[in-house]
Amino acid sequence: MKRALAPGALFAEMVWAIEAATANLKACRQTRSQSPVLEFYAHTIQNNVLTVWKSLQNACEEVEVNYDNFRLTLALRSGFSFKSEILKSLNSSLLQCRGDFEVLYDFKHREKLSDKVVDSLLAVSRTSLLEECQRKKRILPLPYNYKYFVQHTNRMIADGYIPTEVDVLYSYSPTIGLDNHMIRMGKIRYDVMELPGHRIFRRRWADFFRNTAVVVFLIDLCELCDTAFYSGHLKNKTISIYERLVQNDLLSRVGFILLFNKKDAFEDMARGFDFKQLSSNLRSSQDALSFYRTTFMAASPPKRSFHHVVSLINAPSIGMMLAESLGRVLKSNAQSTTIN
Repeated sequence: MKRALAPGALFAEMVWAIEAATANLKACRQTRSQSPVLEFYAHTIQNNVLTVWKSLQNACEEVEVNYDNFRLTLALRSGFSFKSEILKSLNSSLLQCRGDFEVLYDFKHREKLSDKVVDSLLAVSRTSLLEECQRKKRILPLPYNYKYFVQHTNRMIADGYIPTEVDVLYSYSPTIGLDNHMIRMGKIRYDVMELPGHRIFRRRWADFFRNTAVVVFLIDLCELCDTAFYSGHLKNKTISIYERLVQNDLLSRVGFILLFNKKDAFEDMARGFDFKQLSSNLRSSQDALSFYRTTFMAASPPKRSFHHVVSLINAPSIGMMLAESLGRVLKSNAQSTTIN
């Protein structure tokens, strides 16, 4: 018997692949007779590094840090040191961050980073631009877990780079197409369909709703620390998408599992953030998290929905947690079918 297990309605323009990271880590723990797999993630991880440093330009513009002719600091990262005569001999174009940002934005990452891009990444990463932006504003428009990629930039863009298991865990990539997996629970097999969350593909979600048993919906907690969540394109976006799913007739008897994702990043970004924009009586990040979670619980169907707050760094434990919730949902569905 084969049934469809909910399209994983993984919301966000860039989905942090928790499930993929968990699977990747398992794949890495292989026997000597198996071929290595870690090296194949180098492209994705280097693209993460590229995205982080490209985003720094937007951060500079937002906090009004002038990156034109921004000089390399003498206190360079990762033990790099240059004698004064070498610094003087550097081409002046390397001392202009605008030119380096243009190199990064023009590069189309296919196989490997070009030497020119590596030089620009090193040049930008060795400035104090990031520190200057952080001095002006603690929460910057940079990718989730950017700190990890900033810390390991030199290692990740070096020749012959081989990713570590931790690198793979922290990596992220957009869901750009259908991703299908099969799982077995008892004697029954289920198909797990992961669907992209982009608005263009959301129009096609309903095509996958028939024969669905469970919908897994991913919620980005970091949105609570984004100004666009209160007055921009993110305002009411996630809850509206979820409410439309719950109200869909094809999902009227389906279970829902909500994953409030990126708890670790949310706690870091939430320090000093004013959540009274969300509700006037909120005094802390935990208050905001509880309020947001309650909002989704109120919109969820009773007795067939489950909620979990998760962190990317705890991804290996997510499988057991999901299995427990899935078991409860499927058991409830079986009982309901028997009664009817």
